[in-house]
Amino acid sequence: MSSFRLSFAPRGGLLLVVGLFALAAVLALFQVNALLAGSSWLSALLAPDRDDVRQVLVHESLLPRVAMALLCGAALGLAGTLVQQVLRNPLAEPMTLGIFPGAYLALAFYTLYVPSGLPGGRELVALGGGALAVLVVLTLAWPQKLSPMAVILSGMVVNLYCGAISLAMALIHYDLLLGLQIWGGGSLEQAGWQPSS
Repeated sequence: MSSFRLSFAPRGGLLLVVGLFALAAVLALFQVNALLAGSSWLSALLAPDRDDVRQVLVHESLLPRVAMALLCGAALGLAGTLVQQVLRNPLAEPMTLGIFPGAYLALAFYTLYVPSGLPGGRELVALGGGALAVLVVLTLAWPQKLSPMAVILSGMVVNLYCGAISLAMALIHYDLLLGLQIWGGGSLEQAGWQPSS
């Protein structure tokens, strides 16, 4: 009986993922159909008529957000899986290891003190902040030989410190960090294909 449960569990999980993906695809198709309201699907997807606002909205707003959501979801899932496999810890993920708070704090400093910044510099700053946070976590957990519990506890300490500093900065400079707060909340708002390409 236990071997049946073990062999059924991966298939059940796969069926759940496929079912949720199919539901999301159907809901997305309903939204596109309602937005187009009789306009051509193919031309809206490939070469929208610039005089038809509905086709332009689908091509330049809706489809890039869907593409970005799929890319971000896949990247987050891959990052979580890699962190769990490398550390051999099922509780490890970018938030519990302080990676996201480190990236967010680095972006907050960058936004405040380098407002004109370099084009494309935000991605490098976020990557550097996340990498620095991981380095601090691993340094704190090193004396305990990187045991899973030590890594998680060190990650939570870095998470709390970075989160507290970011919150203090956001309270002081609310107007300057509003866009960063919206991004941190998971907004995928964009116009055009440039960010997702």
